[in-house]
Amino acid sequence: MKNLFIAFCCLLSGQSFSQKTKTENLIIVTLDGMRWQEIFGGIDSQIVVNHKFTRDSANVTGLFGASERNERRKKLFPFLWEIVAEQGQLYGDRLNGSEVNNANRYKFSYPGYNEIFTGYPDTNVNSNDKIKNQRA
Repeated sequence: MKNLFIAFCCLLSGQSFSQKTKTENLIIVTLDGMRWQEIFGGIDSQIVVNHKFTRDSANVTGLFGASERNERRKKLFPFLWEIVAEQGQLYGDRLNGSEVNNANRYKFSYPGYNEIFTGYPDTNVNSNDKIKNQRA
């Protein structure tokens, strides 16, 4: 599984990007283990029919299934697609050429979070152990 970071940029003040404003707050939300495929495409039909992952395929498909990708993702993540996407920006839809990647070589949480918040990969952050960032 690739280390995944999906950027959610929300305009919370209601002012347009063209206006010069001072950013007072920044909210970063990370979803550990979330697959970009479901965020941008809705339920995965191969996972839904696999009884190892889904006990009631018919019910899940009835609630969240749709023929169109945009419909499926809105059903699965209504707030994300009806509020965040309408008022902000979403990045990370690989099927539409919007790739967001971490540069570190590790495939688990803390190195990715460290990179998100510092802006660079740090090979010294190579576990999920609580360690102080050496450059902070």
